Amino acid sequence: MCMNRKLIAVVVIGASFIGCKAPETSTTTVAQDPTVQQRVDQILASDEIIFAHDHLRDLDHIQGALSGHMTAMTIELTVDQMKWVDNLDLDCAHRTEVKTCCGGIQDNTCFANDTDERTWFDDARMELVNTLGMPQLNGQVSIVNTVDDIDAARAANKLGIIIGTEGALATGGSLANVDALYQLGWRKMQFRHAQFNAFASSGHLTTLGKQLQATLNRRGIVVDTMHLSAAELDDVLAIANAPLLVSHQWQRGLYLTTDDDYLLKQTYTGGGHGVIALNALGVYYIDFFEHTTTDDAGVQTVNTIPPECRLPDRRGYSHSPDPAPATIVNFLDRLNCLILLVGVDHVAIGPDFMPEGDKYPIGGGLRNQIPNLGADVGANPGSVPDLVTALVTDPAAYTDDDIKKILGGNLRDLYQRVWDPTHHYDGGQAHFQLCADGSTEPICVAAASNGGQGDLHHRAINCQHPSGHQPVGLQLSYIGEHWQFRDLANNLVTCLAGSTLVVSWADATAPANAHLGIYGTSSCDAACQAATTSTGAGTVSARALSCASNFAPGIIGLQLGFSGGVWSYYTIFAQLVACASNSTWIANWGAGVTPNASVRLCDDANGHPDCVEAAANNGAGTSRAKPLSCLNSTPDPAWFGGVALEVAYTVDPSTGTSRWSYWDAAGHSHPCVHGSVLIATTP
Repeated sequence: MCMNRKLIAVVVIGASFIGCKAPETSTTTVAQDPTVQQRVDQILASDEIIFAHDHLRDLDHIQGALSGHMTAMTIELTVDQMKWVDNLDLDCAHRTEVKTCCGGIQDNTCFANDTDERTWFDDARMELVNTLGMPQLNGQVSIVNTVDDIDAARAANKLGIIIGTEGALATGGSLANVDALYQLGWRKMQFRHAQFNAFASSGHLTTLGKQLQATLNRRGIVVDTMHLSAAELDDVLAIANAPLLVSHQWQRGLYLTTDDDYLLKQTYTGGGHGVIALNALGVYYIDFFEHTTTDDAGVQTVNTIPPECRLPDRRGYSHSPDPAPATIVNFLDRLNCLILLVGVDHVAIGPDFMPEGDKYPIGGGLRNQIPNLGADVGANPGSVPDLVTALVTDPAAYTDDDIKKILGGNLRDLYQRVWDPTHHYDGGQAHFQLCADGSTEPICVAAASNGGQGDLHHRAINCQHPSGHQPVGLQLSYIGEHWQFRDLANNLVTCLAGSTLVVSWADATAPANAHLGIYGTSSCDAACQAATTSTGAGTVSARALSCASNFAPGIIGLQLGFSGGVWSYYTIFAQLVACASNSTWIANWGAGVTPNASVRLCDDANGHPDCVEAAANNGAGTSRAKPLSCLNSTPDPAWFGGVALEVAYTVDPSTGTSRWSYWDAAGHSHPCVHGSVLIATTP
């Protein structure tokens, strides 16, 4: 049966209740409902509203977005093998039929070579800069390069433009151009549009494509996986160490990599912070129960709309093979369908509006754009308030916090984690303390957040084995109100109660209280040497953190033990091996300690001198700077957490670039989550 709810005409613009009686309405309108209006006003006044994918950059559109409560939007300056002239007309190297030139697979006839696309990027950026400089905008719109810029735009009621490209050909086919493009504001990239190129070809990322991905992660440019095939996406997921964005995803069950498993995997990237932004073009809203699509390699796939998203009770769909009406209500149905799968923490909006609007024929239908959203922002600045009103009154009963995430909060989080995951190499004096399961102490709660990954100022380092011996730092996570680690057989084991060691920094409630020293040297005094107690298990105020290996790069934090005057560690083959001499890093903390320890976050670029020092000697560091742990980048929530098993800084053979990595218990190397490497230093 249909859902009985109050519906207002201004919200349900263009809605159709085919095959279902329209719900009864109240004589009270949304506009007259003070509670709804208060919520809408508060959201518009405080939330950052960010769109992930758009093409329009003409003055009218930008003026409309500025006056329509937008905070930031991504504009794709170039689309591989497509060109808009004067913001309005599509010109594919003088080919008369848009679809043949720009929609064909592996059709490289549009340009003489990739350098044409590199020039087009510069031309498009100059055109954008000229538009932003027009007196009508009064300096209220600018290109944003950082999340701080987005926050500043929100605070000043201005508009930020994020520069992206729908395809990688803006690089001119060369990695050497990445830095120059970054300096011009390039912050998001897809590998390709409809055509294969030097980075993605024959259904896979090429070697150059893998190198490009590593370069983008290192430089802080968002990787957008839209338009990739399943095999190409597998290649991306295999080396991804930062959250991935799908900037204008089609509805679940429609085309290529909309498979639920692939959508979920992408949200799991970067420690579980990937985002799927929903497309707002009506042609992608085909309401098939079942239909067949063909991928780039000619492989046919039967696609079905997931059962939980067949919503006749919700809106009264006809489930016809024609594009569904592109209305705000229709859009929210698809959004709800996506949220049912990935959760509200992983969704956003990517309108995908373009200059030719509904004049561009695809698949026998028109790109019928949602009224009052995206392209119509210019004509109707009230479009965003209409969208917010629709979210507030939607039967899914979104909370204000949910709406904040949908409108831009999730995108902001992703941008921060890609553009500047270390927050300018954030650091501070260290505060160590032990945390128990279920602790309500703010420091312990913060360290346990995100499944035990912690946050920017709190991280669990290790815990004691339940036998009471050896500190363990392999895959430390917080699951089901318990701190746990992975043993050498990959089993989850609950830590000894109350033994989880947490470090905090730049937290006003956590004053410096920690001393670091290297066992066997003058830096390790009597209090430091207490870590040798109980065959290396330490005490409530002293514990070993890691040591260096004589055989492997980096630091080892897996089951450190002390016997016969020697520190040892267990290899992944369960062999007890002596640590390198004078390499065991020990912390002691608490009353009477003279603090000397600081910690900070590092990424693959190692843009801080302390990070450079910690990365020395293949990540073993020096006597004053060493890594403590990093976060697991495996796109699977079962593996989220901190890792201190052979954290090293070495050259990745698959990409040829240096990166921070770790080893799992099965003997496989993985990249650390971008910007998650926590290092410790002494004066």
